[in-house]
Amino acid sequence: ARMSFGQVIVGPPGSGKSTYCAGMLEFLQNHLHRPTCVVNLDPANESMQYTPAVDIRDLLSLEHVMEQQDLGPNGAMIYCIDYLAHHVDWLIAALASPACAGRYVLFDLPGQIETYSAHDALTNIVTKLTLEHDWRLCSVHLCDSTGIRDPGVFTSLCLLSLSQMVRLELPALNILTKIDLLPHDEYGRPLAVPLDPADSFVPPGADDSEFLARPRSHLLSEFTDGEAAFMVPRLTHESSRLPPRFKALTTAIADVCTDFSLVAFLPLAIENKDTVGLVAKQADAALGYIYGCLGEPPLDGGGAPLRPGCAWRRRRAGDGRRS
Repeated sequence: ARMSFGQVIVGPPGSGKSTYCAGMLEFLQNHLHRPTCVVNLDPANESMQYTPAVDIRDLLSLEHVMEQQDLGPNGAMIYCIDYLAHHVDWLIAALASPACAGRYVLFDLPGQIETYSAHDALTNIVTKLTLEHDWRLCSVHLCDSTGIRDPGVFTSLCLLSLSQMVRLELPALNILTKIDLLPHDEYGRPLAVPLDPADSFVPPGADDSEFLARPRSHLLSEFTDGEAAFMVPRLTHESSRLPPRFKALTTAIADVCTDFSLVAFLPLAIENKDTVGLVAKQADAALGYIYGCLGEPPLDGGGAPLRPGCAWRRRRAGDGRRS
């Protein structure tokens, strides 16, 4: 049987999962000419920017579950994912249908993180696909980049990213979305922390000159390169209002995230094809995907892959060699 490939899109509500699916679908189909489809596994998703090839709402809807089971929205969402896990044959049959067979699949998941952080249903679905049906999947965890301007929120995003990496047990990409909404410096580079004198601080007992001399802006690349250690003193200062044991815990968590580089991020502005292409390239590397596996046509020397088996290689100008 032919090997299947796909991305499992997860992230908090508002992080841009459905927008990502629509943008990545357009990029893969129109720029890489890769047969691609989207599978909606969010029973509450009613404003999709794409037409799903498979829709969990054909199996059950959130409103129906809330009414029939007398559950609230979160409880109904957990019920829906549990129900899908117990009826995973429905999903497997849908993935084998002409709408999905032989295509690269984007799985649009619910925003409730408890579907994978506190329950095993989603992990069981992923495990069945990968171990029993020869699917090659990677998780794509989306985080709103506007939240990283707060050191506490950034640390929480790191822990949330680490949690899904551990729970889903898949090759993982962590993405900072909406970077086009961040402020930029005079060179047009996105800033994670804006250039604002009010952002300066001096921790109690510290040398004023040392901290006042530090730049008050930090490039987004410092976060995506995993070198955001400057957030630790900021976080320590902001947690000074907490009891000592909580301050020590918060500082230790921040130290672990930065010192061991457990979590790294990729920047994404869905309207920017360069950033979308970078994410697609990293996803292919995580999946072991080789250009041409799903029948993409051979492309010429316009900066595209040359032939099946030469993923993401480019032709040198003026000759026929590969770089």
